[in-house]
Amino acid sequence: MGRAATSLGKLLVWVGLVVLGYRYVPWSQLPGYYRPLALVAAGLLMVAAGVAKPRVESLAAREAISLAAVAALAVATAAFISLLASASTGIWLPGPYQASKTRTLSESLEGVSELRIEVSGVSCDIRVHSWNRSEVVVNVTAYVRGASDPEAALRKLLSSIRVDSSRSDGTLRIEVKEEAQRYFWWWVASHIDVDVYVGNITSSIVAEAVSGDMEVELARGSVKLETTSGSIRVVGGMLEHVEAKAISGDIRVEGFASRIAASTTSGDIRVRLKPAGDCVCELKAVSGDIDVQIAGDHSVGCKVRLETMSGSLRADVPQMRLTVDESRRKVGETAGFDDKPIKVEVSAETTSGSISVEAPGG
Repeated sequence: MGRAATSLGKLLVWVGLVVLGYRYVPWSQLPGYYRPLALVAAGLLMVAAGVAKPRVESLAAREAISLAAVAALAVATAAFISLLASASTGIWLPGPYQASKTRTLSESLEGVSELRIEVSGVSCDIRVHSWNRSEVVVNVTAYVRGASDPEAALRKLLSSIRVDSSRSDGTLRIEVKEEAQRYFWWWVASHIDVDVYVGNITSSIVAEAVSGDMEVELARGSVKLETTSGSIRVVGGMLEHVEAKAISGDIRVEGFASRIAASTTSGDIRVRLKPAGDCVCELKAVSGDIDVQIAGDHSVGCKVRLETMSGSLRADVPQMRLTVDESRRKVGETAGFDDKPIKVEVSAETTSGSISVEAPGG
């Protein structure tokens, strides 16, 4: 009887933890790899508990190990259910998306030196386009799936958009801060597309999102983009500074900027540079390749510093003189670098991946 009561108690603990873990852990807002990672970690913990329990003599210690294993199993179950729900194409949730709705915002650019877009709590793709009007127009399209009342869910999602047009510090802020919605057991899947048409802004555009792709096309100014899970693409004419950060996603920069700083944990970095002046590129990847192509003629001088822990290095640059030429590290510069009209410096590091730099005539 005592053993049965203990087993029933553990079952109730497991059920309670599964409910809490699924309903109150925002799985849908976390990067995609969190759920598989939780499954693996829980599995390892259960294996460790199974190995340790027979070797412990204390009854209290054994029960503590058993409860730890139950908790790990509950976490794995909650993550697995969430994974099934998010991967559903109509079995668990009526989808893909049930409904969509667009909201348009328009603001003058008078007194604006920085446009800042901040999105949290919802998957979001951001696209910024330049045009010749002295205003900024934002089209926000919201999508939902799995809601009992899709129209109400859309209204709630679009009502989370805030525009701070006070411009007290020269910044025009567009914020989307959404709390996850649920319909009974399941999460309500939601997504937002933000299309920004911006006029003659000569300072900077800043965009931050947890999950989603970003694309910016800008003639001049500076760009700072950051996303946890998603790709980044920047196309520029005469940009001053490009800063791009991604945890999981590729980064691509095209055009010219005086300084390019790009980093990603899991993803590739591609730079297609058209030098119109001196440029410094600082590129870092943990797991991914880095590829730099520099257009122009022999008036462009290049200085490179390339490092990798696991991968190949290639510096296809005419008249390159390497002071360090190793399989995992290369340092050098074009002959007569200091006298070149245009100077490009490339610093690239990757832990697991290859690096390639190609310059005119290479």
